[in-house]
This record gives sequence, structure tokens and C-alpha cells, in this order.
Amino acid sequence: MGIIRFGSRVKGYSHESSDEDILVITRSKGGEVIYKEGKHILVVSLQDFIEEVLKASPLVSAVLSGYEIIYAKYPVYFWIERASEMLRRAGSIHVDKGGVRDFA
Repeated sequence: MGIIRFGSRVKGYSHESSDEDILVITRSKGGEVIYKEGKHILVVSLQDFIEEVLKASPLVSAVLSGYEIIYAKYPVYFWIERASEMLRRAGSIHVDKGGVRDFA
């Protein structure tokens, strides 16, 4: 249903040893974290992703602070837009090694 790159490589402050962060949103299977050949892959179900969006969780904040959609079908686009809007309305910020992202 969706594949999203996020993290330092997308935001432009990666270094040689940085891994590539990838979020995979599936129709039903999820709850898996895979480390493979310099990739950090989080696999979540659409339902779990929706719950994270509604909680405005740190995962959603981390992904939306700098991301690239590689592939996504309808519901994934809808929930990414909804999450972005919720973070903007809440005046949320995300802080990481690359700096501060103000969603407002």
C-alpha cells in the first residue's frame, strides 16, 4: 500500500555510516522491524499507521519531518495528508540531529 523513505538521507544531513530509513505500510501485516544491508525498514499495517496518525506519535512526526513517497495507494496518501494537517494545527515541532522542523 505504501513505501516511504524518511530520515537523514532524505533530509540531506546523512553521513557515510547513516542507514536508510524506510516505512512500509501494508494492508494487514505489520509490527516488524528489519535491519538489512544499511537499511532500517519499519513494516506497519495501515490500521497501525492510522492509529499512529491519530495519536500524532513520534513515528509520524519523524517521518513527516522529511520524507519521500516511493509508492502509495489512495488510503496512504489520505492519511499522510491528514497527519500533516494535524501536526500543523497542533503547532508541532520535530527535533533531531539535523535540526528543528516546525510544522506550523
